[in-house]
Amino acid sequence: MNDKVNNMDILNRIVFVILFVMVLFTSSSNGQSKVVLLPTDSLLKWFENNPPLDVWNKIDAWKKGTPYRAQYDYKAYYNEPRLKPYLMEWLDRDLYYQNELKKTRNDFEPKTKDDSAYMAYKIRGWIKNNKSVVNPDSVLKNPNLYVIYKDSVIDKVVENKIEKMKKMGKPFPPSRAIYFHMRLAYPESYQQIRTFWEATGKKIEKNDYFIPLVRMGDPEARKLYDKLVDEIVEKNGNTPYFLVVKSKTYTNLRGSYGAAKLMEMLSVD
Repeated sequence: MNDKVNNMDILNRIVFVILFVMVLFTSSSNGQSKVVLLPTDSLLKWFENNPPLDVWNKIDAWKKGTPYRAQYDYKAYYNEPRLKPYLMEWLDRDLYYQNELKKTRNDFEPKTKDDSAYMAYKIRGWIKNNKSVVNPDSVLKNPNLYVIYKDSVIDKVVENKIEKMKKMGKPFPPSRAIYFHMRLAYPESYQQIRTFWEATGKKIEKNDYFIPLVRMGDPEARKLYDKLVDEIVEKNGNTPYFLVVKSKTYTNLRGSYGAAKLMEMLSVD
């Protein structure tokens, strides 16, 4: 009886592997006439004529405008050396840092123009907090002094934003940039994503860098992922992350490693 059960289990696993491979094949080949790849030349042109973060808007507009299923041509991008410095900017934390500061200043400055009472309140607060002997009323009545102190207030707001970001360890690139580079797989992409993961304490749950590292073959990340799957199997799926791990494995960990992990989780009822 046990032999029959074991044979059925082996058969089920074989069938699963066959089906998994078929799904991979059909997903890549089915409806090829309805798939359009973002041309390398278009992507390069957008980078050459726009700030790197604005290129996402160009991509979104292109996707929205095409009647077919839009996809990236990662192999072509990888083999175009002129694209590499632009694409690596998507992983540059300083770029996002400066963008956040620019947004803070742009969001705050209209308030100083449209609401003079608000600005007067801020200037009075700045003078008080800095223990200045300057009379606030004299500043508010003098156009030249007003501009100087207004700029000081704005600088202080931006400075506070900087401190807040530093304490929170932000900003990091958005997940779409991380997952783009996960598939692009420059050696530098791997190193940068690994650095981000280390900066977040090497978390494995609710972390944008863990799964990409598993897919990219990072030994430590895969060892941790193996433990997750082992625990899922051992507890027959009675873990809070079973469905998440199964979904992430199917959608992001294609290839032999992903197939092997899905096979191990087949035993879960």
